[in-house]
Amino acid sequence: MGSPFAPFSRYSQGVIVGGAFSGLHRARILSESYVRHYAVIGCGLFLALSLLMGGASLVMILVHLLSVTVVWPASVATHLVALRAFRARRVRETWRVRVAAWVAVPLVWGGAFVWGIEGRMPRLFSEMGSGGIAVYCAGVLILLSNLALLVAWILPSHRSPDPGQAGLKP
Repeated sequence: MGSPFAPFSRYSQGVIVGGAFSGLHRARILSESYVRHYAVIGCGLFLALSLLMGGASLVMILVHLLSVTVVWPASVATHLVALRAFRARRVRETWRVRVAAWVAVPLVWGGAFVWGIEGRMPRLFSEMGSGGIAVYCAGVLILLSNLALLVAWILPSHRSPDPGQAGLKP
């Protein structure tokens, strides 16, 4: 009773443990794993393409590795939201980042290629010059990468259903 901090223990309702960024550490770990898989899978695919096409895709390997710097911060934010939105999913299901990476590489680069062929960049970005074009291209990469992450988080778990919940006898 003598301490002014006594009513605010770790377990009281007045203190929020973690706060708004609860899960940031786990989101960062998942994002690092996702980006590592994304980089390795993309480099492997572009290396195979360069062997088939005679070296034309070696530049794409460098561009792909540069895209990792764009994709990683957005991946942290996406994983942070996904950890909160899909609480029923087990956090230790690391297969999700591998699935997302396998989906992301063709989606990001195929989507960016198709998006580039379409050529419908808003006038605001084209009027900004090369900086606007770079921001727009980074936005397309982030959008398509986050779409791959969303696909991986929406997939159901590998867990077998609980017999008690399904009305089945064990």
